[in-house]
Amino acid sequence: MILAGFHIAPDYLSHYHQVLTQAPRELVSESLYCAAFIAKFQHLTDDLETAKQQGLLPLRVIHGDPKLNNFLFDQHSKKIVSIIDLDTVKPGLVHYDIGDCLRSCCHRLESG
Repeated sequence: MILAGFHIAPDYLSHYHQVLTQAPRELVSESLYCAAFIAKFQHLTDDLETAKQQGLLPLRVIHGDPKLNNFLFDQHSKKIVSIIDLDTVKPGLVHYDIGDCLRSCCHRLESG
């Protein structure tokens, strides 16, 4: 099932600000770090959507959820042979697919 507005960053930022107004006044240091990071870069949030509306970025067919778990690897070569879980395929900005893919691949391997 495709979620409407799933990749629309300005909508997420708006929701974040709504939730923040209801958050406890005393935030732990991790929350303060995250809030400062968001405040520093929130001016960039509208860039992709604005470029799309201006016709500078075309809609293309995107996967919609290209996380590492949705790639099928060849057992011997370890190369990607296919992308699976196609229920999220839709028109969108390829930038969101690239960002989602990189985000899912850039995690620390937990030992234990």
